[in-house]
Amino acid sequence: FHHKERVEKKQGKHGFFKRLKKEKPKVLYKLIHPIHEDIFANTNCLKCANCCKTLGPRIKSSDIKRISKFIGISIKKFQHDFLKVDEDNDWVLKQLPCPFLEENNDCSIYEVRPLACRAYPH
Repeated sequence: FHHKERVEKKQGKHGFFKRLKKEKPKVLYKLIHPIHEDIFANTNCLKCANCCKTLGPRIKSSDIKRISKFIGISIKKFQHDFLKVDEDNDWVLKQLPCPFLEENNDCSIYEVRPLACRAYPH
């Protein structure tokens, strides 16, 4: 009996995702966006900060200029101390969690944070 329920549940999820794959992007957006908005309206980022602990944003040259000025170091020093170039030839954080994440999950550079952080969740 339990096995049958698990198979039906798995097939239900599989069927759901199979149907989603066939939908046009506009339809997907209309289906998913309200769910997305509801979830993030009820999410306290300061309580979790898992994104800042596990995801490294792409850092654009405009971000580098803005952040280095904000923390009072040269662009070269900022790049050397905090960044590396990844396999896609993009600047990314050298280490995770983000070095600007404070113990209480505040962002010490929030006012000038990278564009990828500002836009998250995408």
